[in-house]
Order: sequence, then structure tokens, then C-alpha cells
Amino acid sequence: MSSSPPKPAIVLVPGGGHLARSFAPLTTYLTSHSYTATPVDLPSNLITIDPSTSAAFPTTYEADVAAVASAITTHADAGKDVVVLFHSYGGVPGNTACKDLLKASRQAQGKPGGVVHQIYFSSMALPLGMSPRKLAGGELPHILELSDDGKTVFAPGGRELFAHDISDPKEADLLVEALVPMSIQAFDGEVGYEAWREGNSTYVLTLDDRSLPVEMQKGIVEGVRKTCAEDGKGRLMETVEVAGGHDAWFGNPEGVGDVIRGIVEKAS
Repeated sequence: MSSSPPKPAIVLVPGGGHLARSFAPLTTYLTSHSYTATPVDLPSNLITIDPSTSAAFPTTYEADVAAVASAITTHADAGKDVVVLFHSYGGVPGNTACKDLLKASRQAQGKPGGVVHQIYFSSMALPLGMSPRKLAGGELPHILELSDDGKTVFAPGGRELFAHDISDPKEADLLVEALVPMSIQAFDGEVGYEAWREGNSTYVLTLDDRSLPVEMQKGIVEGVRKTCAEDGKGRLMETVEVAGGHDAWFGNPEGVGDVIRGIVEKAS
């Protein structure tokens, strides 16, 4: 009797202003189902935990890209298939980081492992040269404010934006405690590679999202599909829906976990 193929590693790329621990309920779920889950702390989210202070770390968009690429490469070099989940802003540096790291690209280089599937969880699957600021029409989205020192952006209404769907107050507190300011430099970071065009991908639509409303998410998916149809290249981006807000794994950990696990199993 042949053994089951090894499970892919899962790299979790957080959104802007979200520490890696914002993935805690999802990481716990995946680990309980014998997956290796690696949440990445983006340098742009480590700039400071207090918007009134000066930057605690030198951070750039390029540093975010490097952090994601490093996490993927570590698993790929060990011969593992990798599924990458991008949350919100994480899709911007995440796409750029995937250059030369998709499994087909690594095979062409004579290297093992690589990215076999991308999951966009209320995320930004954007074309070359697009940035979060450009997506917002060149201005800061109304949910964000610029810090007094001009170095970070942050969401002052974090609890109402991100934790409104969480019934357990303690769980809501855990999410809010994982929300931090984001480097303004990263907000202007531009996509340098369209991983969604080259690899298989699924977009998870969050139906009660107050940060990136579901209609905007659908617009992102439509943009991807239109681009691929017009030039005859790229893969069909599939979609699934989950109940909940921007960080739905807090308010609906089992439901969201089951959806993510289903996508990963299908991709394996």
C-alpha cells in the first residue's frame, strides 16, 4: 500500500498593520490537522507598536518581499511543496516574492519544491506597478490615518473594522492586540511580479468585511480574470466565500479552517 504524499507547507503572509500572531486561530487549526504553518512577520509591520514614537526598525517594502521569499525558500529548499496564503496587503509583497519560486520555475532551475498554489484571503491580487495607494486612488483610504511623524499609517478604528464579527471578547482582544501601525514606505510598494498569472490560485471572499468590502474583492477577481482573458495567458482564479470579516478566522475559526484545508488538499 502506497503512503499518502507529504502535505505541503503553508506560508501565511499577513496584511498591513497585522503581526504574524494575528493568524493564531488559523495556525492552531492547521497545526491540529498536521500541517506545517509558517506565519511571516513583515518588517513594515514591525516599524513601531506606537504611532507616536519614531521608527523602531528601518523598514521598507523590499524588506517585506525578502521576508516572504525567505519563508518560501526555506520550505522549498527542503523539497516541500508550498501553499502561500496572502492576507490583504500581503498579496502585494507576496506576489513579488514569488518570482522564481513557483514550483515550475524551480524545476526549470533544477531545484526542489516551490509554490504550488496561492490563496488570496480578502487580499490584493494586483497588476504590475500597482500599489495599495494607487488602488485607493492615490490617497490614503478613509479607514487609515497618517501618524504625526509621517512614518506610519494606522487604523484608529481597529476593533470596529476587524473584530466586529468576533463574539468572544477575549478573542477580539487578541486580534486587536496584534494590530500595529504600518510603514508608509510599504504602502507605496509596487507589485513587481504577477504570481496569479503564472500559478494556480483561489480567492477567498469575506462576506462581512469592513476593511476591504466584498464588492471590492470581487472587483479584484474580475480584474485578474479580465486580464488573463484579454491576453490569453494566466490561470482561472477560483473563488470561495466565507462568513465573517477581514480576519474571519477569529470569528469563524473552524469554518474558515475547513475552507482553507479544502483548498490545500485540492492543490496537493
